[in-house]
Amino acid sequence: MPRQILPGTTYMVGRRCTERRFYLRPSTWLNTVALFLLAVFAHMCGMEVHGFTFMSNHYHLMITDTSGRLPEFMRRFNRHLALATKFYHRIGGTVFDPSVSYHAMPLLTPEAVLDKLSYMTLNPVTAGLVARPEQWDGLSTTPEQLGTVLAEGLQVPSFFKKVTWPIPARLVLTMPPALRDWDRDEVVSTLERLIETRRRQVRGPFQGMERVRQTPVTSCPTTEPSPTPQRIPTFSTKHRELYLKAQVALRGFRRAYRTALLLFRDGHFSTPFPEGTWWMVHYGGAVVAT
Repeated sequence: MPRQILPGTTYMVGRRCTERRFYLRPSTWLNTVALFLLAVFAHMCGMEVHGFTFMSNHYHLMITDTSGRLPEFMRRFNRHLALATKFYHRIGGTVFDPSVSYHAMPLLTPEAVLDKLSYMTLNPVTAGLVARPEQWDGLSTTPEQLGTVLAEGLQVPSFFKKVTWPIPARLVLTMPPALRDWDRDEVVSTLERLIETRRRQVRGPFQGMERVRQTPVTSCPTTEPSPTPQRIPTFSTKHRELYLKAQVALRGFRRAYRTALLLFRDGHFSTPFPEGTWWMVHYGGAVVAT
């Protein structure tokens, strides 16, 4: 299915390691590299970063794509994170699952943004790894960090000493656009309440960081994946009426895309594609309808 990439959209994006292996197991070196790459490519591709959690075999980011360059950002970030991970662990092959692409879920309401921020923060707890989010040693953010400078004076990891990328002076954890009319203290307290409510519903036992560190990175979770593919929502609204409207709009985009693609394949290369078309515009030479 084609993605509709519209500037100004806030996403929760995620990528899973191949065979669910623990290639992203927390370490100081990988934390430093991931933060550096996130800052560099967010700056380069016009992404605002709102939060993230890096687990042992997948990660979640919440970002706003201000310039409509999400695919470019994800390609660059995943590629260089994978290269650094293979160097660090001395492994070959693929780091991220090649059978599926990254998932990008547009968050269309303030409630959806709050829900996914709390979900990301609590991910190490709901996965049964630690009892509280602050005990997780992987790269992650907290509600208190929203609207603050997360990292300043970024140091270039030795693995990337020869790159010529523009290095930003700092990485700011910006407030998501959907919440900018809210008081910052209200956002933080709301998130903390959501996280605590969810945390109380999780029952142990928890592995603890010592056991996480001792787990070989080439291992896989002991639980078997579901034999039937999980249905991942295309977008999140937390409101049924808005969800239905977004669904109608997405179906319209996909119908228009398929129609344009058929005409393009028949040699009508001036056929306009619907707004939000990415691949055919940047790699196929197609034009977008105005």
